[in-house]
This record gives sequence, C-alpha cells and structure tokens, in this order.
Amino acid sequence: MGRPRVTSWRAAVAAAVAAASLVLAGCGSGGGSAAATDGELTVAVPSAVSSLNPIKIGTGIPDQFFVQPAYDSLIVRSSDGTLVPGLATEWAYTDATNRTFQLTLREGVAFSDGTPLDAAAVKQWMEYFKGGNGLFSSRFANVTSIDVDGPQRLTMHLAASDAAWPESLTQDRYGYVISPKGIANPDALGTASFGAGPYVLDPAATVSGSVYSYTRNPSYWNPEQQHWDRLTIKVVPDAAARLSAVQSGQADVAVGDATTASTAQTGRSAIDVVTAPYLWNSLILLDRGGALQPALGDARVRQALNFAVDRTAVAKAVFRDFGDPNVSMLTPEMTGFAQATEDRYSYDPAKAKALLAEAGYPNGFTLDVIVSNRNGLESTFAQSLTSYYDAIGVKLTLHQMERGAAVQALRNKQYPAMVFFGQVEAPNLLTQEQLQASSGVLNPWETTDAPLQDLYARFQATPAGPEQTALQEQMQARIVDQGLYVPISTLQAVYFVREGVTGVEVSGGEPIMNLYTLRPAADTTD
Repeated sequence: MGRPRVTSWRAAVAAAVAAASLVLAGCGSGGGSAAATDGELTVAVPSAVSSLNPIKIGTGIPDQFFVQPAYDSLIVRSSDGTLVPGLATEWAYTDATNRTFQLTLREGVAFSDGTPLDAAAVKQWMEYFKGGNGLFSSRFANVTSIDVDGPQRLTMHLAASDAAWPESLTQDRYGYVISPKGIANPDALGTASFGAGPYVLDPAATVSGSVYSYTRNPSYWNPEQQHWDRLTIKVVPDAAARLSAVQSGQADVAVGDATTASTAQTGRSAIDVVTAPYLWNSLILLDRGGALQPALGDARVRQALNFAVDRTAVAKAVFRDFGDPNVSMLTPEMTGFAQATEDRYSYDPAKAKALLAEAGYPNGFTLDVIVSNRNGLESTFAQSLTSYYDAIGVKLTLHQMERGAAVQALRNKQYPAMVFFGQVEAPNLLTQEQLQASSGVLNPWETTDAPLQDLYARFQATPAGPEQTALQEQMQARIVDQGLYVPISTLQAVYFVREGVTGVEVSGGEPIMNLYTLRPAADTTD
C-alpha cells in the first residue's frame, strides 16, 4: 500500500514495429505514417465509446478522452487533485446546509458553433442532462430548479443537502457543457461535437469505433491551451500493440496496463512509463437485496465472499507490480481511508464456509456475473476469482459481453453481479454515484442500507472539516462491514509516452490524464 502516487521510468523497449503498423493500419486513417509530426498528437486507447454524447458515456479512462477534446468542463480537476476554474470562474454554496449552489461563468466564451456560453445555455444543458436518460442523469435528480441570476450567473436549488457538486462538475465526472444547438438536435450529439473545447470533431477523418480525429476550434477562448493542430484518438484493443505503437512512432501516448508496463522497463527504445493510483478492482454485488439471487440479501453471505479470496495473490497474478491488495475503494492518501477498515477481511476460506452455512447456504450457490473488458483486464481478473469461490461452493458463471450490452444488462437487472473496475473515490461519491436508490448506477434494484444513508445525509449537510472527515470514515466502514462490494485490489493507471511529448501530469489526486496538458517537449506554454 506504500506505492508512490506517481512513478516514472525512462524505459527501453524492443519495438515490434511491423506488428504495430499492421494493427494501426486497420484502425482507419493514417495507415503507417508516423504520429506527432507537424502538430499532430495521436493517443492510443483500449476501447471505444458507443456515442460522443457526453451524457451517454461513462467517466474516466478511456471514455473521457473521446469527449474532452471538444468539450470544456465547468470546473477542472488539476493534476494534483485540486479544483480550479474552467468554464466557471467561481462556485460556492450560498446556504449553511449545502442546498443552494451558485456558479459564475467565464465571460466571452462561445461554443464551437458560435452560440454564446451563458447562464441560460448552462441551465438548458443541466435540464437536458437531468431528463435525457443519460448514464448518470440521476445525478441531477436532486436539482429541483435552476435560477438564472444574470447573464453569467446561475443558482441550482437542491431538494436535499448535497456537498459534492464541485466535484461532479469537473472533467472526470459530468461537467462537459453541451451547446443549445446540440441539445436541439440530440441525434447528432452521438456523431458530432457541440462543445466549447479547444478542438472540434473532424467527421471526414473519423471512423466510429476505430479512429476519432479533432482539429483546432478557431474560436476557442484559451488558444494557449491548443498545443496541436490535430488530435487523434485511435482504438487499439491489444495492450502489447499499444505499447508497440508508441515505440514505433505510430502513437505518441498510449493507455498501458499492468501486463505491458513491466515489459516497458527493459529493452532498447526509450519511452516514459507514467503511473498513478487509479482503479479499484471488484466483484460488484448488484443484487444486494436478494431479488434475483436471494443469497446476496444476507450480509453474512456478502462477508463470506470477501473472506474467500486471497487478495495479495490475485493482485500479484493479474496486475503484477502495479496492483495492491485492498478491501475498500480508496487509497491511503484519500479522505475517508481508515486502516482499521482495511484490515477487516483476511484470506480465510474456513470462515467464509462457516458464514455461508450460518446463512443457510452450506453447499454454496451459483452466481451469474457480467464481465466486460472496458480496461482490458476484466476477463483475466474474473477468471482469477473462480477457483477461490469454487473452494467454498460458490460457482461463478461468467457472462462475457461488449460494453454496450453490459450496460443494458445492468439496467435491465439481468444478472446479480458484475466485475467492475472503478475509479478510487471518497465514500460520499461512491455512495452517491453507485449506492443511492435514486442515483446509484450500480444499484439497479434500488436497495437501501438505512445506516449508510443516515451517514450520507449527515455528511452532505456538514461543512468541510474534521466532522465531515469522520463521517467519511464511518461511511467507508459501513460499506466494507456490510460487504456491499467485494473489492480485491487497487490498480495503477499506466501511460506510455514517447520522446518529444511532455505534459502527462497525474497523481493520486487526479490519475486521469488531461489531454489539454499534453504538448510538444519544446512547447513551454501552460
């Protein structure tokens, strides 16, 4: 658990140039041409998105990289985790119980289609997000009304206390504002861009599911943030091919993984490997009320599933030197972490069997699990769990599917569990985004844990300070003790960066690479 927040090596890698060229030539435009020449940046990622509509996709890696070029966020999470101005220059709660939240917008900004970015436009976007059936539209369910207080100022009125809106309006959550013209043409949002970001989608150079190309937005409000003439996102599912792409010059930056990061520390071709704590890796128990699989409604069964796995062995086998055993969704440097909670579950299959017998399942049960390779290692991770659960009589039936099908299966309540890699986050955000009956994306049956909801409500109404921190720790203890998840490990985000490119600035506070900070090594502008 003592891994530094960011580790960087000057790595040497034996290049499989021909293999990379073949893989990338099949991705669409560009063929075998080199990447970052004449102001072009190419980023290789493991999977695509089904839509370019910001409200229809997930958060984090790689989804963020498809929308960030064309959409600025209201608030920006900087590389050290602090929140700084984006399209909003100021924000604050204006009451003592966190039920009114006011934003002041930057003046002189226009969307790429020429529409002014003002308070009325942002209000329209929020209302669209709330009613647009997006993946996280329920996040806005607590917003009862929005007042336009002036040309560049608006106030959100909330039905209940909610202290998390600054974090929610950042680029790695839900802060990408869509133009009124895009909202008026929602079908076009999936294949075109309607933001106020530094780039615009180039449809002629884009192949859906494979290559996404963006050119400079000539009316962007902050031209110093436009370091490239063209930015290209290439989908390369194979991790080794992404590494080879960077070594061969077919890509400038790539999302790596634990299976290739170790390789990138030996060889001949110099690249950088940059890492930061990013994901928790877990078996998600979606059906915590036991509607589809009655066993999961008993806390003793959920606790048994936590005792059954050797976290250290799984983390080492699947993630090598880039994963750490963990029983929570946060890392030691994060608010809400408590070592006493982290020590809750040791590897104890005998205790797991005893808990199952006590709950009325001495012979175990079958558990159907959704598996989808968003990050590339979910299938390997799922397979690593099966023998541990076999040993206590629980048979995992793994249902492998593409991401779109997995989301649909989740929403349709088809399976009681899911393998999921989620971004490390504080307990209040975890509860809000995943466990709330009203807004929890990973709570399709809308089950409720009353003690956790009480802690959550108290946290939301409490000003920042020691009391709020203590509530965070109590929330995390409740989540872990009740076995609402089966977290196994945390995992580093890995990026491969070729010489000539700089600005991959990540940390435990913000492990998701910001495309805006990437620039040629000779470019010193911020």
